[in-house]
Amino acid sequence: MVTLRPPSQERRPNQSEDWFALAMPIVEELQRAAAGGTVTSTQIIADAARGRGLTPRALSKQVLGAQFVMDTYPALVQGRPLTGGYSQVEYLAKIHQLDPRRADRLAGPVLAGEVSMAQMRNAFAEVVAATGGPSSNAAKAKQRGMAFETACEHAIRQNGEIFGLVGGASLVQRQRLLDTTLDFAVVEGGHIKTAIEVKVGGLASARTGAFNLAASASLITRKVEVAYVLVPRSSEDLAEALVASFQAWGVDRARVAMVDEVPPFALIC
Repeated sequence: MVTLRPPSQERRPNQSEDWFALAMPIVEELQRAAAGGTVTSTQIIADAARGRGLTPRALSKQVLGAQFVMDTYPALVQGRPLTGGYSQVEYLAKIHQLDPRRADRLAGPVLAGEVSMAQMRNAFAEVVAATGGPSSNAAKAKQRGMAFETACEHAIRQNGEIFGLVGGASLVQRQRLLDTTLDFAVVEGGHIKTAIEVKVGGLASARTGAFNLAASASLITRKVEVAYVLVPRSSEDLAEALVASFQAWGVDRARVAMVDEVPPFALIC
């Protein structure tokens, strides 16, 4: 369990305004809503932001920051308060995306409120210079994503019966559903039978990815017969985390499958 302090009236100069303690209940509410599939995350964030005098965007970033801490460094906040500022944690997450080892060395002091923003900016600049920066990583991720989507299309067509791609059904890309666009959908007679989302995976932790994907899939299953999330064979940890999330939340019409990124694009259910 994480010890959450009530908002204090007196704070040290470099101490956060209890953003973590305020964000964690919202993280838990988002998890419950995803399990029930009744309220959207946008609505929850908007309602909570109004009560705190924040913009939804600002609160959403704090919630993502709290989720990052709990997914990546839970032991560092186990039974102790987090006194590091949100802005420092946001930079820590950026550094973690580019250089996890450097982030690991910074995590303890950052969460304890011992690192200034100037130090975090300098650390981030050093990591960007050493790794080629987020733009380079983003280009590589986009290229891999496009290749994996092609691999998934081959795997879906090669295993049509599993996805309901039989008879008069057809495979459609970029199918709109609710407030999102599905990567693939199996459609028959104007009805979406199977929703298919593709997740390449990356530097984010498996639990972070699983939380967001499971929340989305739980809502999608309310409108389709079954929803699939396809991940690379190399992302077995993400697949296992997704399965665990679906089971814990009682989402019984969502499935996970792994796909080889190289021919013949084998499907592993």
